[in-house]
Amino acid sequence: MRGISVILQPRFPKNRFHVNPYDEDIHQPEYITLLQTQDKGGYLTMAQSQSDTVHIFDTWVKGTKRLLHFDVMTTDEATALTLAKKHLASIGEGDVPVTVKECQFCHTEPLVMFSPEQQKQFREQGGFIITLST
Repeated sequence: MRGISVILQPRFPKNRFHVNPYDEDIHQPEYITLLQTQDKGGYLTMAQSQSDTVHIFDTWVKGTKRLLHFDVMTTDEATALTLAKKHLASIGEGDVPVTVKECQFCHTEPLVMFSPEQQKQFREQGGFIITLST
């Protein structure tokens, strides 16, 4: 029998809060969602190779007028910093510094969890940005 299951997996230990580099506590979702396929009684995760795995870098920077929060979805820290700097430049914040202090690895998700357009950006540009504050 074949099917798709959605599984909730704890992201952090219970009652843990994610702290941004500017010491502002925010509560992150306590669970992440994993998609798995069931084939002949066994489970296989949807992401089986490095090219199917997205590393999420939680990014907080002090913009000229406000605190900016966005996630960089990519494969490694160097690319995350490059994409973060390009994103800041594209929103008129090119002079704002971004380092590993502001752009920190958070967790990993399967690429299949994202839209077809985001998957295309990931494969063609090395990653994409999800804006979390406006």
